[in-house]
Amino acid sequence: MRLGQQSFVYFLAKNAAYVVSFLAVVYFARLVDPSTLGIYYVVIGLLSWLQLPGNMGISSAIKKRVSEGTDADEHVTAGVIVIGALFVITAALLFVFRGHVTAYIGADVTEYLVFLLFAGLSYSIVQAVLEGRQLVHVSGLLFPVKVGGRSLLQILLVIAGFELVGMLVGFATGVLVAAVLGATVLALRFRRPARRHFENIGSFAKYSWLGSVQSRTFNWIDILILNVFVSSALVGSYSVAWNVAAFLNTFGVSVSRSIFPEISKLSTDDGIDSTTHLIEDALSYAGLMLIPGFIGGLLIGDRVIRLYGAKYVTGTAVLGILIAACLVNGYQRQLLTTFNALDRPDLAFRVNAVFVASNVVLNVAFVTWFGWIGAAYATLLTVSVATCASFLLLSRLVTFSVPVTEIGRQWLAAITMGVVIHITEPTIAALEGAIPFGTAVGTICLVAIGAAVYFLTLIGISRQFRTTVGRNLPVDTPW
Repeated sequence: MRLGQQSFVYFLAKNAAYVVSFLAVVYFARLVDPSTLGIYYVVIGLLSWLQLPGNMGISSAIKKRVSEGTDADEHVTAGVIVIGALFVITAALLFVFRGHVTAYIGADVTEYLVFLLFAGLSYSIVQAVLEGRQLVHVSGLLFPVKVGGRSLLQILLVIAGFELVGMLVGFATGVLVAAVLGATVLALRFRRPARRHFENIGSFAKYSWLGSVQSRTFNWIDILILNVFVSSALVGSYSVAWNVAAFLNTFGVSVSRSIFPEISKLSTDDGIDSTTHLIEDALSYAGLMLIPGFIGGLLIGDRVIRLYGAKYVTGTAVLGILIAACLVNGYQRQLLTTFNALDRPDLAFRVNAVFVASNVVLNVAFVTWFGWIGAAYATLLTVSVATCASFLLLSRLVTFSVPVTEIGRQWLAAITMGVVIHITEPTIAALEGAIPFGTAVGTICLVAIGAAVYFLTLIGISRQFRTTVGRNLPVDTPW
């Protein structure tokens, strides 16, 4: 029950933040041209990769060692020292190769990249300690502070006329404020680490760093490669579609983050086989939001994209593919989380190596052969291969079964939702002309109707879902 409550709190907090972020991006998309938005997303994508050499999996190692409960403060201190040193090296290299960075991005933003990097690494340390201490819900509550703060600052700075610079400064400041608040809640204590604490961090990080590469490859490599082959305006449209798909991926992320410390502790105390039920529960709910999101994206994806503005409607062509990629990735995320929680980052390393290599190669090849849509197909194909590899490796490590029946019920509920949306949309469309902002209001109504039909249907046909909802609501339920 506590896992469900933590996941739900994390999910609600993240969704509140993503709503704010969604509205902010819609505002930016309507105020700036697609080229500026494309450059912004390239900068953020590049930042994600810059955090890799400045982090190298150290934050994941901090989370793992803190979750074990032994010498937590010493392990945190060791991790902070290593991340600090790597940040200095990365920042220095950015200034040395400033000309090349500017040529690739199309704007001179080196100082802002360094500021963004410092803020991002600070937040990653705080987040790792919170989740290692099984305070995932607190970590989740920091997320709307981070996203809400940065979105508000971005909007104010864009209104003031700073456009790209305002978006970057607002982003960095919001992240840094959240990091400071999180550190205050934790009341971090730094104790002098011994050599063995650095070795413990390094022994885990030497494998887990590739997990960071995998995450960044999945989220950003297609955008960064597209920036080489297509215009910034087309990158902006593609990024808008990714923004919608990422919104639907929130609950799967919350489940994986909540379940990591639980599997880690349970496997340490009672052995690997005791974690079976947690793995199956994680797989049951990995696609809870993405399955209906995929159906809805196919039916009204064009409506959602139009909220950003008609100039981004080309992104509709890749929206369904990207949501499908996120859906498959939701299941893979749970499997990779289990590898790391069971202290087998070497297995996650193998899967991530396959994913990273194939994703980079296929993105370059598919974009060259099929154009910008090829990037979306390359992402879907590589994440599917990596998921199959993850399943095969994990099934050799621990006995578990895929909850096919429960996942099937989610698909049935989503299809029911799709039928209702298909029947309702003509009526909604006919009424849109009579009210202000009719298209936006109509789209929101369709999303609300679809969500209500999906969850009510799932409650009706799934005893497991009814039980889970009943246990985690603060009030008694009628079932």
